[in-house]
Amino acid sequence: MREYEVRALLKRFFVSEDAMGEERNTVDALDSLAHALKWLGNADASTPMGALEAHGAAMLEAAEKIQAGLSDVAEAIREHGEG
Repeated sequence: MREYEVRALLKRFFVSEDAMGEERNTVDALDSLAHALKWLGNADASTPMGALEAHGAAMLEAAEKIQAGLSDVAEAIREHGEG
Protein backbone atom coordinates (compact mmCIF):
# COMPACT_ATOMS: atom_id res chain seq x y z
CA MET A 1 0.00 0.00 0.00
CA ARG A 2 1.36 3.40 -0.94
CA GLU A 3 1.69 6.33 1.43
CA TYR A 4 -1.02 8.39 -0.28
CA GLU A 5 -3.39 5.41 0.02
CA VAL A 6 -2.66 5.10 3.74
CA ARG A 7 -3.25 8.84 4.17
CA ALA A 8 -6.55 8.61 2.31
CA LEU A 9 -7.69 5.68 4.43
CA LEU A 10 -6.72 7.42 7.66
CA LYS A 11 -8.47 10.61 6.59
CA ARG A 12 -11.58 8.64 5.69
CA PHE A 13 -11.47 6.97 9.10
CA PHE A 14 -10.76 10.04 11.25
CA VAL A 15 -12.45 12.85 9.32
CA SER A 16 -16.10 12.92 8.34
CA GLU A 17 -18.62 15.51 7.23
CA ASP A 18 -21.44 16.70 9.42
CA ALA A 19 -24.97 17.44 8.22
CA MET A 20 -23.83 20.86 6.97
CA GLY A 21 -21.05 19.33 4.86
CA GLU A 22 -18.28 20.62 7.14
CA GLU A 23 -15.39 18.35 8.03
CA ARG A 24 -15.36 17.03 11.58
CA ASN A 25 -12.18 15.58 12.90
CA THR A 26 -12.51 12.61 15.26
CA VAL A 27 -9.19 13.38 16.92
CA ASP A 28 -10.28 16.96 17.66
CA ALA A 29 -13.58 15.67 19.03
CA LEU A 30 -11.77 13.23 21.32
CA ASP A 31 -9.43 16.01 22.46
CA SER A 32 -12.41 18.25 23.25
CA LEU A 33 -14.03 15.42 25.17
CA ALA A 34 -10.86 14.83 27.16
CA HIS A 35 -10.68 18.54 27.98
CA ALA A 36 -14.31 18.56 29.14
CA LEU A 37 -13.78 15.44 31.25
CA LYS A 38 -10.83 17.10 32.93
CA TRP A 39 -13.26 19.58 34.48
CA LEU A 40 -14.92 16.65 36.25
CA GLY A 41 -11.55 16.04 37.85
CA ASN A 42 -9.63 18.84 39.50
CA ALA A 43 -9.07 20.84 36.27
CA ASP A 44 -5.70 22.02 37.62
CA ALA A 45 -7.49 23.84 40.44
CA SER A 46 -5.75 24.62 43.70
CA THR A 47 -8.03 22.11 45.39
CA PRO A 48 -7.42 18.37 45.23
CA MET A 49 -11.15 17.84 44.64
CA GLY A 50 -12.74 17.89 41.24
CA ALA A 51 -16.32 18.82 40.40
CA LEU A 52 -17.73 15.41 41.30
CA GLU A 53 -15.84 15.21 44.58
CA ALA A 54 -16.79 18.77 45.53
CA HIS A 55 -20.44 18.03 44.74
CA GLY A 56 -20.31 14.89 46.87
CA ALA A 57 -18.78 16.83 49.76
CA ALA A 58 -21.45 19.53 49.46
CA MET A 59 -24.20 16.89 49.43
CA LEU A 60 -22.75 15.25 52.57
CA GLU A 61 -22.56 18.64 54.33
CA ALA A 62 -26.16 19.44 53.34
CA ALA A 63 -27.35 16.02 54.56
CA GLU A 64 -25.64 16.59 57.91
CA LYS A 65 -27.35 20.00 58.27
CA ILE A 66 -30.74 18.48 57.39
CA GLN A 67 -30.17 15.69 59.92
CA ALA A 68 -29.29 18.22 62.62
CA GLY A 69 -32.37 20.30 61.82
CA LEU A 70 -34.66 17.27 61.92
CA SER A 71 -33.14 16.23 65.25
CA ASP A 72 -33.92 19.70 66.63
CA VAL A 73 -37.52 19.43 65.38
CA ALA A 74 -37.88 15.97 66.95
CA GLU A 75 -36.49 17.24 70.25
CA ALA A 76 -38.88 20.21 70.22
CA ILE A 77 -41.83 17.89 69.55
CA ARG A 78 -40.76 15.63 72.42
CA GLU A 79 -40.42 18.60 74.80
CA HIS A 80 -43.78 20.01 73.75
CA GLY A 81 -45.48 16.63 74.20
CA GLU A 82 -44.05 16.19 77.69
CA GLY A 83 -44.97 19.67 78.93
